[in-house]
Amino acid sequence: TLGSLSNTVTLASDTYDPDPLNSTSLEDTKVEASADVSIEKTGPPIATAGEEITYTLSTTNTGPSDALEVRVIDPLPSGTEYVTDSSAGTYDPAEGIWTIGKLTSGSSTSIDITVRILSDTKDSVTSTAMVTSTTSDADPVNNKVSITTSIETSADLTITKSSLSDVVFAGESLTYIINITNSGPSDALNVVITEVYDENFAFSRSTPSPDTDTTNQWTFASIAAGESQTISITGVVDPSAPESLSNTVTLTSDTYDPNEANNTTGLNSYILSLL
Repeated sequence: TLGSLSNTVTLASDTYDPDPLNSTSLEDTKVEASADVSIEKTGPPIATAGEEITYTLSTTNTGPSDALEVRVIDPLPSGTEYVTDSSAGTYDPAEGIWTIGKLTSGSSTSIDITVRILSDTKDSVTSTAMVTSTTSDADPVNNKVSITTSIETSADLTITKSSLSDVVFAGESLTYIINITNSGPSDALNVVITEVYDENFAFSRSTPSPDTDTTNQWTFASIAAGESQTISITGVVDPSAPESLSNTVTLTSDTYDPNEANNTTGLNSYILSLL
């Protein structure tokens, strides 16, 4: 109840009262609303770029009054994208607003919000939420909360190699195809491909071109999660080459790779003589 309360008390007696005007008293009491609304937020302290994390928001009203038009402003943190939430439509991810409405004294409510950390996110992400109400709050200090999640990176890189021809003749050209795939979840940074050519193979050209002053090394500043890069290498087989050429290619990256077993591959090409 808001506004005011009026209370009247009257005195009566069987004995004559020469001044009945002071036998009645009226008291008006102004009624105001006050609700201590608070917010808490939890999330993982550490996460990996490219993967999903879930934040849990809890809003509580410790009273004494009901809190009206309660809403939580919780924009998606930089470096993330929205996935889903448990609000059944009361959370607007575009605006970052969770509309609660009336929160009665002594009650609480919560929501889970799942986001995906972008695959190129580094260092950390900070998420800040603030609860507001049209009802007066005597303790606004607990109306805002921030949590920070440290971001790790991990990229499962795979390298494969093949040749354009099943039959290779001594003295003729041979083209190798190298494919590098990043299965994520994070972007891979500073990916370096290094070839070890057989002594009977002479490099001619490649697409893309090798690093400056090399014929057997290629550097990619970044390979995004889910993406691939291809290198085409053409050279000439020595006319006196033996029956096979052995070739090995290896990749390295500044980004942690949980499975380094697929970072090296080899290829044996069988050589036919034209003589």
